Amino acid sequence: MREATVPGLESNEEAIEVILEAIAKAGYTSGKDAAIAIDVASTHFCRSHTYHLNATGGMALADDDMVDLLVRWVNAYPIVSIEDGMAEDDWDGWRS
Repeated sequence: MREATVPGLESNEEAIEVILEAIAKAGYTSGKDAAIAIDVASTHFCRSHTYHLNATGGMALADDDMVDLLVRWVNAYPIVSIEDGMAEDDWDGWRS
């Protein structure tokens, strides 16, 4: 399966930072005037309940670690919605 990548970005966090920069350049305040919603689409990079994040240095995360990553992002950035944060058949991960 081919994974989508964004040219010129080193990490998923850098992509969020680019979005925050665009919000500011548009004259808005992140978390007040604009927020972020992400569709993780994690079913596409989950194999055997392990999440393979090539854009994050080739990390392979167990479901609990994937949840921890998403929680860190929500705590660090003005993210108000996460769609498909876990793979569609990862019932243990959804319970985390």
